[in-house]
Amino acid sequence: MLSASTVLTPRSNIMKTPKVSVHIRFTRPDGSRHYLKPVFVNRRLKPLYALVDKKPEHFPSGVYYMRYTQEGKPRWEMIGANAEQVLDILRERKHDLEGAALGRPAAALTPTPVVVGTLHPTLTPVLSSPGRQANNPWMKPLGST
Repeated sequence: MLSASTVLTPRSNIMKTPKVSVHIRFTRPDGSRHYLKPVFVNRRLKPLYALVDKKPEHFPSGVYYMRYTQEGKPRWEMIGANAEQVLDILRERKHDLEGAALGRPAAALTPTPVVVGTLHPTLTPVLSSPGRQANNPWMKPLGST
């Protein structure tokens, strides 16, 4: 019988599904660092809350880390402090590790970075031309008629 943590490959080989977990790292006043399990509410992370003695506690200086095994070695990778992106990044890493275990090339697994906040080069002269701004009533400063 197969367990929930196994994956069948096309050749019907059985392999373990890579386990990826999330933790919050915080630094105590004495300088020691600790990793704690985060608090989930309705399948979402409660931002920067971790379980201490089975009770949620807030760590404003905490940082999310993910833990996984790669090539037989345990790895810790920093995710950041944004709780909204943690689960997405965690899901992507698990998908990458599953693909690598199946023999897929790593280049196909890594998405290309998306640049946010730049305009298409043909739009820049239109938006920055002073004549267009002067003729458009919506682009005039407030208080001018």
